[in-house]
Amino acid sequence: MKKIKKLILLCLFCTVSLGASAYDFSAKNADGVWIYYNITSSTDLTCEVTSGTNKYSGIVNIPASVTNESDGNTYFVTSIGERAFGICSGLTSIEIPNSVTSIGGSAFLLCFGLTSIEIPNSVTSIGDDAFYQCTSLTSVTIGNSVTSIGNWAFSYCSGLTSIVVESGNTKYDSRNNCNAIIETATNTLITGCMNSIIPNSVTSIGNDAFYQCTSLTSITIPNSVASIGSSAFKNCIGLTSIEIPNSVTSIGSSAFSECFCLKSVTIGNSVTSIGSSAFQSCSGLTAVTIPNSVTNIGYYAFDYCSGLTSITNLATTPQQISDYTFSTYGTLHVFKGYKNVYASADVWKNFTIVDDIDPTGIEEIGLTPALSTRDGATYNLQGKRVERMKQGNVYIKSGKKFIAK
Repeated sequence: MKKIKKLILLCLFCTVSLGASAYDFSAKNADGVWIYYNITSSTDLTCEVTSGTNKYSGIVNIPASVTNESDGNTYFVTSIGERAFGICSGLTSIEIPNSVTSIGGSAFLLCFGLTSIEIPNSVTSIGDDAFYQCTSLTSVTIGNSVTSIGNWAFSYCSGLTSIVVESGNTKYDSRNNCNAIIETATNTLITGCMNSIIPNSVTSIGNDAFYQCTSLTSITIPNSVASIGSSAFKNCIGLTSIEIPNSVTSIGSSAFSECFCLKSVTIGNSVTSIGSSAFQSCSGLTAVTIPNSVTNIGYYAFDYCSGLTSITNLATTPQQISDYTFSTYGTLHVFKGYKNVYASADVWKNFTIVDDIDPTGIEEIGLTPALSTRDGATYNLQGKRVERMKQGNVYIKSGKKFIAK
């Protein structure tokens, strides 16, 4: 749906671009470049930069104020309008004055030649798709007054290597030189790039955070992260492996969909929900292990994973799934003694079920809410020491595996 929406947006944009350009006046800047303007307030004498008869190209320096020769008034340039520089593929550099407070939606959409952008401290808002698919953009500096960043504002900027939020910004930060934009109050990473390092203070990876970051080849998700948002890594076609730590409890819809080169996925044993289409079209994925903690697997979660031939499910109670969760039914590995349980479960029964997970050494013990392992080391199957156990999970203690019940 998101791809269709984007195509509709681009078609509408192109239709508007082919129509007659509407602007109130034009004027040359100090470099002799024609810039087009719309008057936004005749009382306050403010205007915005807009598109015009000719596409912008090369270097464009926007003045803080401009004189309209037709009425003799001097106007303050306070905004860059929607689609103002959209599809100006020849634009290579833009200088935004400190008089500008807002950058409109799709303002620099598909500006393939733009290599860097510095958003001044006067700007408070950046609209949806503002810099969408500026594929040559390598660096972005966000001023300290920005309090609103729209959806997909920097999506598909595949060449982006540096993201800096100026110090003093009360809404966003790029702590620890992480090359990302973090919403400070919620510790949510909302925009990343190929060089992003997720700080261990981040608790959530937001919706679309790395959406269409096609140059991303690897990323480490720290144990502080509890949730991965919808489409967070969608269409990251360079990503080959991902390890979701035990701190994560939910994987959002389409979180890793269309990561065609993804070959290895480790799902942490605290994940309870795998969203719809979470790994859809991950055609390079051949095997996946679903931990016992997972209770919900959404529609199309592993749909069109054409190479997925092996599923290991550590749950002793089969999850309820739909006919659309998987598009192919390969081999399903379960604990010994649970073959008949899965063979009688809807959809799971369509797999070739093999109960070959060796229960040797696995014991069942009672688990009380206060049970702690301080008197003896207990580890999860990833080798990490745990202080408290979760019901139904498998742990190791004194060289033996056991299921906490």
